[in-house]
Amino acid sequence: MFNKIILVGNLTRDIEIRYTQAGMTIAKSAIATSRKFKSNTGEQKEEVCFVDITFLVEVQKWQISICIRVPRY
Repeated sequence: MFNKIILVGNLTRDIEIRYTQAGMTIAKSAIATSRKFKSNTGEQKEEVCFVDITFLVEVQKWQISICIRVPRY
């Protein structure tokens, strides 16, 4: 079975990488995403959601290092 999820947002902290004795890679980080909407009164509002993410994958270190934190200006 194949599961796929797409999360779009800003990386809020650096990726923490650990390795298990079995050779699996565990990567942890968090992202923030927001949505803008109009309330029932017609007022513009923005809601922010913070999501902690953990990856458990069989990949090499160089493959995860492409996800780097880039400052926004």
